[in-house]
Amino acid sequence: MGTEIERKFLIDVDRRPLLIGGTLIKQGYLSTEPVVRVRSYFLLNGQITIKGPGKLERAEFNYEIPQAEAIEMMALTPLIIVKTRYVFPIDGKMWEIDQFHEKLEGLWLAEIELSSKTEYIVKPMWIGKEVTEDPRYANVNLAQTQTIPV
Repeated sequence: MGTEIERKFLIDVDRRPLLIGGTLIKQGYLSTEPVVRVRSYFLLNGQITIKGPGKLERAEFNYEIPQAEAIEMMALTPLIIVKTRYVFPIDGKMWEIDQFHEKLEGLWLAEIELSSKTEYIVKPMWIGKEVTEDPRYANVNLAQTQTIPV
């Protein structure tokens, strides 16, 4: 079984690093329980992901699919978000920084995958409040809302 251990944070946009070379991602949710997500990476490929329950740690299974199939699957759901993902390495770890678009314009989140729930991380100065346990910031829930959580 695949397991994801991930922490999520808001970003202090006034302190965020210079970001270049992001990847545009469109993702839709075919199911919210369990979470079944389909992604289209602009001009690249597609991916389907099944996620189990949980916030910090949960089962996760990822499968690459042709982009054309991802786009067809996304047409089956209105639960869509669009974001640009930047990868930012710090101290041997890869931070994923997401800039949300359309209905979530202005929202910035950072995620970091860990090897254990207790792994220590050094937070960069642009990291804000941790929202790992706040369900409003789960992408599946962001896809169902019309505004940025406050």
